[in-house]
Amino acid sequence: MPRNRPQGSNLRCILIEIVVFVITFVVGGSLALYWCSEEKVEEHDVPPTNLVELPDCQCPPFKLMDQDDIRKNTGGQYLRNLQTWDPMIEHNAEYPCWFNIECRAGLGVSSYFTTLFRSNGNPIYINRVVSNRSIFTYQPREIGDFKCAQHTDGSYQWHFHNYPVTDVGFACQADVDSCHCPYVKIDDQSGARVQERFPGALDQCYLYTARCDVHEFSSEDHFPFLSSEDTIINNLAVSHNIFYDDLICIKEDTVFNWYYSNKKLEDVIIKCGSIEEELEKSKVCQCGAFPVINKVEMLAKYKYYQTRRYISANVGKNSWTPSCKFNITCEEGFKGVVFSDNYDPIEFSEIYVTCTFNPLSNDLHMWIVNSVRVINPAGGCFKKR
Repeated sequence: MPRNRPQGSNLRCILIEIVVFVITFVVGGSLALYWCSEEKVEEHDVPPTNLVELPDCQCPPFKLMDQDDIRKNTGGQYLRNLQTWDPMIEHNAEYPCWFNIECRAGLGVSSYFTTLFRSNGNPIYINRVVSNRSIFTYQPREIGDFKCAQHTDGSYQWHFHNYPVTDVGFACQADVDSCHCPYVKIDDQSGARVQERFPGALDQCYLYTARCDVHEFSSEDHFPFLSSEDTIINNLAVSHNIFYDDLICIKEDTVFNWYYSNKKLEDVIIKCGSIEEELEKSKVCQCGAFPVINKVEMLAKYKYYQTRRYISANVGKNSWTPSCKFNITCEEGFKGVVFSDNYDPIEFSEIYVTCTFNPLSNDLHMWIVNSVRVINPAGGCFKKR
């Protein structure tokens, strides 16, 4: 006859079964978590939320820039302290690379810029809103002469005035600090007269329309110049009533300073004069002067850190003539170099220069050199020794 198992033996078997079950559950659960985590790791192709890709467009996606991105942007670091938020990008599927852009008012902000950033140049202001009103045309905005095109290396890149711009990004940025910036002086003796453009905008100071009182002069060739310690700016507007929409007050950590585009201005004054008197050169198109450098002594007006590589160079013959649109071409062994008040020397074997409309207004013009906006440019052919 079979013998009955002792009760202790039965209890031991029950405990063993429980332990086996627990081990099986834990090991099985760990394997399941491992497999799930492996599957999640494989799903890393999801694009970042701050990238905007245009379907069927062969050009790279845009980036919606935040303050940290701007802080790391070489050409746009001066804008790093401005309140920043995302614009809206609108795309039409019928035209793969067409888009327009709109900035809407931020929290407590009614005056702001729409700004284009890139890694190979300074920012370009696309639109300006003052007191919830676009100063030029309604939003959303297209960007003139901005397109997707094939580069010489075969890749597709965004181009601004027929030259590639890399790592393109956009941002909305507050413009509310101008009343904290240094006083802008008006030289009445020169005939300069100003009028506030938006008297009801409480967050705007020194946003003027400027003109010259031509009754005090025999010539109507006098224009209002925006002058500072080391530069003189004339927008060369279509009319003699000139405004400075690129002038913005920037907070730089603990102080406020005026910037015109990316050029820092100190001791700002509005005064009247002629192109020949103020810039010592003749006007070219609506953009002002573009001097031809034919001797190294002409580099003296620029800062030493910009010119030190060229002071001992040979200056070549200039077979080109400034106009509204031209190429700087040089003889063999020489390279074209463009100097300016707001950017490092631009050096290429061939340089494309154009005088074009400022995106902020068709009444304003600007020089563009290989997609870079330059202030008071001059060019020549150089060969380093």
